[in-house]
Order: sequence, then structure tokens, then C-alpha cells
Amino acid sequence: EGRIIEGEPDEVLYDTLYRYLVLFGIPEDKFGMKGHPKVWKAITSLEGRQGKTYGQKNTGNQFLKDQSKYSLSHGNNKYISRARSRMAMVDGATELLHSLVEFNPEKRATAIEVMNSGMMEILREDPDMVYGPEENVMSYMAFATTY
Repeated sequence: EGRIIEGEPDEVLYDTLYRYLVLFGIPEDKFGMKGHPKVWKAITSLEGRQGKTYGQKNTGNQFLKDQSKYSLSHGNNKYISRARSRMAMVDGATELLHSLVEFNPEKRATAIEVMNSGMMEILREDPDMVYGPEENVMSYMAFATTY
């Protein structure tokens, strides 16, 4: 019941990784390849599109079909297309999302990088703004710092 049996694949893990790869693509940075050869073997089997099994999925044409629908960069699913066009309307949104889901954890955006990203520009206040004594304002700029 919800337990992983030793030697059995964790289907949730496989499905989550598969969906990540479909949505964001196969990472160009082969981070951790030597330390996690089974993970990278599964990923590179998708990359080569050799029809090997990944979890319980046949990855031959299915990965390409799934990417054509659900890839954030070019998928034609109506919800994916809508999300892509809405993110394009917000300066820095796509770049910020990609930096937050970077496969290599050492390259992922930090909290400070997120706060200083172009997407957060609309939250920044004019440094010359003056508030009255009765106004209790929690300033975004009180938390933003440069790195």
C-alpha cells in the first residue's frame, strides 16, 4: 500500500521525471551523469528516441508526440499554448520559470535572483516614495538586495 518494493521501479518518480522532460525538454547540461547513471540512461534513451521503455511507457514515438502537445516551448495543447502566450506578456516570466526548474540544482535561481529578476520589476517601488505615518506598508524593497 503505497510502499516501494526493493527492486521495483518507483512509477511516480518515473512519471514525474517523464513529465518534466516533456514540458521543459531534455537538459543540455548533463549534471550528475556519473553519480546517477540509471537516471541518465533513462533520459538519454528518450533523447535517442530508440523506443526503449521508460517506466511503463514506450518512449519511441510517444515522447515526441507528448512533446508536440505539452512542451512549454512548442506544444500545441490549448492550455500549454495559453500559458506560453501569457508568460510571453510578462517581461522575464519564461526566463524566471526556466531558472526555477533548472535540472542542475547549482544553477537554479536563488531567492535573491528571483526577487531581482525582470519579472519582479513591476513590484519594485520608486525609492523616492514617501508614506504617511498612518500607513503600514510592507515594502518589497525591504527584502530585495543585490548580489
